[in-house]
Amino acid sequence: MVIKLPEYSYKDIFYNSEATMLIISIDKPSYTIIDVNNAYLKATNSTREALIGTSVFGAFPANPTDEESKNIERTTFSFDEAIRSKKPHTMYNYRYDIPIPGTTEFEERWWTTTNTPVLDDDGNVVYFIHSPINVTELNKVTQREQAGVEALKQQQQQLYSTFMQAPVGIAILKGPEFVVDLINPQISKLYGQTADQMMGRPIFDCIPHVKGQGFEELLDSVRLTGVPVKGEGASVLLERNGVLETVYVNFVYQPFRETDGTISGVIVVANEVTETIIAKKKIEEAEERARLAVDAVGLGTFDLDLLTGEMITSSIAANILGFDKPVPRSEYVSVFHPDDLELRKKAHEDAITSGRLLYEARVLLKDQTIHWIKVEGKVIYADNREAVRILGTLLDTTEHRKAIEEQRKLITLVDNSVDLMSILGMDGTNSYINQAGMDMLGFDDAEHVAKVPIAELHDPAHFAIVEQEVLPTVMSKGRWEGTMLVRHIKTGEIFPVYNNCIRIDDPVSGAPIAVGAVMRDMRPELRAKQALADSEQLLRNITSAAPTTLWMSDASGGVTYVNQTRIDWTGRNYEQHLGTGWLHSVLPEDRKKVAEKLSENITVPGLFEAEFRLNHVDGTVHWCVLTGQPQYDGSGKFWVILARALI
Repeated sequence: MVIKLPEYSYKDIFYNSEATMLIISIDKPSYTIIDVNNAYLKATNSTREALIGTSVFGAFPANPTDEESKNIERTTFSFDEAIRSKKPHTMYNYRYDIPIPGTTEFEERWWTTTNTPVLDDDGNVVYFIHSPINVTELNKVTQREQAGVEALKQQQQQLYSTFMQAPVGIAILKGPEFVVDLINPQISKLYGQTADQMMGRPIFDCIPHVKGQGFEELLDSVRLTGVPVKGEGASVLLERNGVLETVYVNFVYQPFRETDGTISGVIVVANEVTETIIAKKKIEEAEERARLAVDAVGLGTFDLDLLTGEMITSSIAANILGFDKPVPRSEYVSVFHPDDLELRKKAHEDAITSGRLLYEARVLLKDQTIHWIKVEGKVIYADNREAVRILGTLLDTTEHRKAIEEQRKLITLVDNSVDLMSILGMDGTNSYINQAGMDMLGFDDAEHVAKVPIAELHDPAHFAIVEQEVLPTVMSKGRWEGTMLVRHIKTGEIFPVYNNCIRIDDPVSGAPIAVGAVMRDMRPELRAKQALADSEQLLRNITSAAPTTLWMSDASGGVTYVNQTRIDWTGRNYEQHLGTGWLHSVLPEDRKKVAEKLSENITVPGLFEAEFRLNHVDGTVHWCVLTGQPQYDGSGKFWVILARALI
């Protein structure tokens, strides 16, 4: 049995629906409002009497706070599309502010609206339902999140854009002739010319009076080495308004890098000193706005009523605590790690007195992962100084803590390295040297390191190499490696190290900010090499004094060493005995026999023996007895044959 609702029941449903709705006639261009529900009246601060029977554009003209708004055009198009297609049509994310009752002010609102046609039995559109959804908060959150993401991902581009919009002069000069590729009005004004007069021309053709003042050399240095140059209060002779005058400027020359990293020119940032303070304030304000935008990324909010215990949270706050949507406060408290509940309780108690809530704690989410959150809030007091509310924010700091932990591990690894590891600042002093490095160079502590310029770590001759070869190579090519000499700052000892240097660039601007170095003390290695060389020389001396010939061969039977006695017997030099050359002093009749004997026994464990005749240096023939034994390494692999021959 189908139960039909009476007509008045449909009206009750319509009027009391939580969705905002207008019923609009298709009488273009008026589009008269036929009916409106309570949710729509509440959302727009309107009355039913003011709307019904009125043209929708009469009731809601163009956005009162935005003269350039295209809302009427967009709305008309949406109405037409809904009527034409006989299907719902949606307008997304547009602004239409609503009046604040009792004032002449308007409240900012953003909407997403669907226009749904209603058809009669013949399929013709008889009217349509206009249903806007208030997306103001979502729009604002989305904008903040997008701004934060862009701030993190495109900091370099934003920094460049900030400079371009700041009230400082900026120009890009390309090639060895420093042709003006880009110039802004501020620097054009500084040079006393227009941008059109300077674009595409060598800069020193535009401002000839600047030639010979040292700026050509500075620009060449930046273009060739990639090392930025900064000047403060520099005097420049410029012709402005037909008059030569000395202008004092602050300037920065930065290398202009193409996408492949090559330097194709120089970025010039310059402004007159009188504008410095104003420019600095504006830049600081821009940086503060950027910081606030970044801080807002992923930030949840809450409003805690201390009298009732009720708490209102944003969706982001609920998400941070592991919930899909806001839930009662007790559920939020339940996810805190048991070991941190006392910490949380004490922070809330202290906040009542101090007026500020601040703590970090762990939460255990539904997927059993542990996250760290930072909670910060301000206590609101009533007139009688009773604490009544806490307004605050939540931030997931898990990744930040992990980063700190990884940094701690890295620092521990570096501090326990046996090699020196250091970071050299652009001012010529080391901002960091690990413990192994401080021990190697004679530093007492980190404070001692910061006070000693690198010039004192070398004698003058070696420091000249550092200045003229090492650092320029690092700056231009990104790295340098090789042997250099350093000085112990206490004992004065000069000793060799193997140094591997790399240039460290700012991840935003790409400008060099430091030089990293890993140095290995070569003294132990040199001592070991000398000990080995001494040992080998001693062996040669001993074997050369033996009255018998001594020699070694590899697994193929090729001779790799003979002593002096063998050379004296045969009259052939050392190199002539190597490989199979030793057989040339054996009588031809015996060569095949002794070679086969050696081949048969070369890798067989135990002693072997062979007899053959040898041509002596004096022309006589001597019988020799060759004895030998294969040698093996620790793993049992054949290594070498040690053999001797007796006449």
